[in-house]
Amino acid sequence: MDVVNLLSSLGIDFKRHGENSEVTSGFIGVRCPLCSPHGDRYKLGIPIAVPWVASCWTCGKMKLWDFLIASGVSREVCKERLGTLDRGIPTKKVVGGKLVNGKGWCKVWAKKA
Repeated sequence: MDVVNLLSSLGIDFKRHGENSEVTSGFIGVRCPLCSPHGDRYKLGIPIAVPWVASCWTCGKMKLWDFLIASGVSREVCKERLGTLDRGIPTKKVVGGKLVNGKGWCKVWAKKA
């Protein structure tokens, strides 16, 4: 399950990039339960790729768990749903290249996946 499906299944209102001018590309925007729970501002951004830590323009960083609890989701439901959430661990960068020294020799190393 990804973060969009998680929020949908919990009935939490959110906006994607392009649906609201406050939502940055690569993020899902939600109302911050601490500073604007009933407003029309989507100030808390949850990264789509790695959704474990969100960031509010006013309040700062907040763990996804804390956001869900503050939004009224029970601890039992949080445990159950977060267990099915895609881990979102970034992949390692592929590195490769060629090193040439002043004596004319070089070393080439392969890209590792």
